[in-house]
Amino acid sequence: MELSEVKLLIVSLNGRDKVTIVLERFRAPRVVETIIRSLPISARVFSFKEQGYIYISLSSISLGISARTRTLRRGLVYFTSRYPGLVIALRDNVYVPYSCLEIGRVADEVDLNRLSRMSSLSVTIKSAE
Repeated sequence: MELSEVKLLIVSLNGRDKVTIVLERFRAPRVVETIIRSLPISARVFSFKEQGYIYISLSSISLGISARTRTLRRGLVYFTSRYPGLVIALRDNVYVPYSCLEIGRVADEVDLNRLSRMSSLSVTIKSAE
């Protein structure tokens, strides 16, 4: 792992499910630093599995971003400022109704599969280091 990357854990409320994501500072330095300063974060998870993505609300973070993309790629982590939160694509070419900025990726395929099966409505996001 490089200095430009930060590993975070998304832990379910019961502590059984843990998913590692990697945020990349060079993609959006201000957004990533704001998220890191806010850790640990308790958040709600909204699963839009039929549409192919998961949204994790970060209501405590308010940042403006310029519009980037609305079509997401599998396994990547995005930040949206319209409804502040993380959006994680579970499959390729997922369309979301709001603009997103790519800020990282899910650590590996196993974590992506674990995330798609996660049943918790509340999670804690914390540093993996």
